[in-house]
Amino acid sequence: MWEGETMRSAALDHQSEHYPASWHGRVPKRVRMAKMVGSDLPILISPPMTAHKGQEYEVWVNSHGAVAALLPDGRRLGLRPYEFEVIEWHEGAVPGGP
Repeated sequence: MWEGETMRSAALDHQSEHYPASWHGRVPKRVRMAKMVGSDLPILISPPMTAHKGQEYEVWVNSHGAVAALLPDGRRLGLRPYEFEVIEWHEGAVPGGP
């Protein structure tokens, strides 16, 4: 499941019919944050999970195209499409992609 220092994205192995068509079967590898993002449940999570504006993060992508930033402490923070810009894509074709 682990690929070097990052978790292998599920989207590299399979993409559902809900996977974003605008990505043309590509899978994000690294993003730059367009805004600061924190956990939706900050009271329940300690220490708080935060991705900072302008910072770059490796990401994990599920088979439906949901993106999560891989934080330095190993936790995953879910991101919404308008919160980041993809700056690097995984190489290669995706088996079972759209």
